[in-house]
Amino acid sequence: MHLSLRDIHLPEEEWLWWPLAPGWYAVGAFIILAFVLFFYWRKLKNRKSQVKASLELKKLYQQYMNTQDQHQYMQHLSILMRRICLRHFPATEVAALHGQTWLTWLDQTTKNQIIFSEGIGMCLTTAPYNHQQTVDIKQLHQLCQAWLKILEKNSC
Repeated sequence: MHLSLRDIHLPEEEWLWWPLAPGWYAVGAFIILAFVLFFYWRKLKNRKSQVKASLELKKLYQQYMNTQDQHQYMQHLSILMRRICLRHFPATEVAALHGQTWLTWLDQTTKNQIIFSEGIGMCLTTAPYNHQQTVDIKQLHQLCQAWLKILEKNSC
């Protein structure tokens, strides 16, 4: 007995994977949208923290202008600078720094555009602990503002 069966016909090779089913287009669009939203969210989050740091620095200076307490200003400024650095850099890199190495590291964060290891910036290591040290607060505040602006520009 002889059966007359037809051979199995496979589709041509160009039709094996293209065009994709409509669901795959939706999956691809979702993945692209997720990436765009993630990077937008990160940029927005960084911008928010930068604005907050600038506002805290300004608020600290206003508080100094009201009280004229240099020692308190220097203590709070030292803490604020550390918090900003811990926000932008790994804690293992920042947390243990002190003295001249802290100032040199701050210089390197702006590629030596802002210098803390010389001039008014040197008081960041001693003034928070010394009640009698007098500091030009306005000049130091301007130095810290310039540092923060460069840090913001480099991180965006």
